[in-house]
Amino acid sequence: MRLSIIIPLYNEENSILNVLNRLENLSFPAFLSQVEIVVVDDKSLDKSKEVVADYISNSKYEIRLITHENNTGKGGAVRSGIESSNGELILVQDADLELDPPDILKMLQVMNDLGMDFINGSRYMAGISRPLSSFKRYMGNRVFTLLTSWIINVKISDVACG
Repeated sequence: MRLSIIIPLYNEENSILNVLNRLENLSFPAFLSQVEIVVVDDKSLDKSKEVVADYISNSKYEIRLITHENNTGKGGAVRSGIESSNGELILVQDADLELDPPDILKMLQVMNDLGMDFINGSRYMAGISRPLSSFKRYMGNRVFTLLTSWIINVKISDVACG
């Protein structure tokens, strides 16, 4: 099974190296035959694209850099990454480290152990430390999560988490 890690990137020259290094240091489970990283630069105004381009040649993983001519937002960057990925498993990793790369291993193991086709992270489960967000953002996420859970008839605790 192949894993594609999609990293939407916009003006994260100060954090993208940390994300890539943390991904490089993970020991992915044996049930994965390949891990690829697809970084989608969504027309960053800083040196994010150059930082990734310099990093690619020394990586142990296949890393591809896709660059957008126009800013399409996170959703557009994620779609571009998925369209150019080769994995049966797709994972979105934010370039700002809102999501902790070592959590990927836990999610993959649970997904494999339970034979699930889909798994979604959560920042709102007991025992999970999470960055503080504004009350509006938190409430918007809660409403959207409840609505999504109701529509698809599956209990989700944080639909906005990767």
